[in-house]
Amino acid sequence: MVVKTKALVLRAMPVGDQDRLLTMLSADLGVISVSARGVARNGNRFAAATQPMMYGEYVLFQGSSRYSLNQGEVIASFFDLALEPERYERAVRLLSMSADAGMVPEAAAEVLELTLHALHRLMPGARVPMDPDLAVGIFELKMLQISGLTPHLTGCVQCGTSAIDQIRFSHRHGGFLCEQCEPDDPTAVPVSAGVAKAMLYTLCAPVPSLFRFELASPLAGSFLDLVSRYAEDRWEKRHAKKKSLYGDTDEPSRESEA
Repeated sequence: MVVKTKALVLRAMPVGDQDRLLTMLSADLGVISVSARGVARNGNRFAAATQPMMYGEYVLFQGSSRYSLNQGEVIASFFDLALEPERYERAVRLLSMSADAGMVPEAAAEVLELTLHALHRLMPGARVPMDPDLAVGIFELKMLQISGLTPHLTGCVQCGTSAIDQIRFSHRHGGFLCEQCEPDDPTAVPVSAGVAKAMLYTLCAPVPSLFRFELASPLAGSFLDLVSRYAEDRWEKRHAKKKSLYGDTDEPSRESEA
């Protein structure tokens, strides 16, 4: 069966001298493996569309175990991120999280939309520049929400009060702590009012409106550090739960074909 879809190339693995095996994120198909035969040959007209960080329109043939590329045309290229190591490193981190979250078909469209917006804001020379730390922090927090791993930010995660003067974030409990509940977690970290507001805005705003605010550079770094630590902890626990359900090996998925 032949299908047409718009997708983002997350990874491209060489197979022999001329072929590539692509991992792609599609709004309607989720994360899929695509065999792209002959695209590494000199002069192949689909070569550009099979590079990582390319968003394009693709015609695929659906086989029994994976898809095969028939045609591909670039809609947007984020390849220039490779020109700046700091931005490229953040983009790779972003795509890894997208590959994981996009495995849930019901979430794929929102995951793709969020990923494209984040990549646009990470691009060097963007029309409205954004601190890379802030862009990635926004992306990670919104992706946690899409994946059902939202931290509790509307009040104290322990007692529920919204009357908090000195906010702290507990990675152990997964949310803000008030002054009275602070002793429950001595490792809880202080959160400035600016970072707290940025986190709440990220959870409440629709994806197209997410990347429309700024934080001073030190606050952007604090925002990213706090969110990334929470993301790593929750992602690790989710994978551990999957492994306990499926034994010692990773959960079988379409991504394993890539």
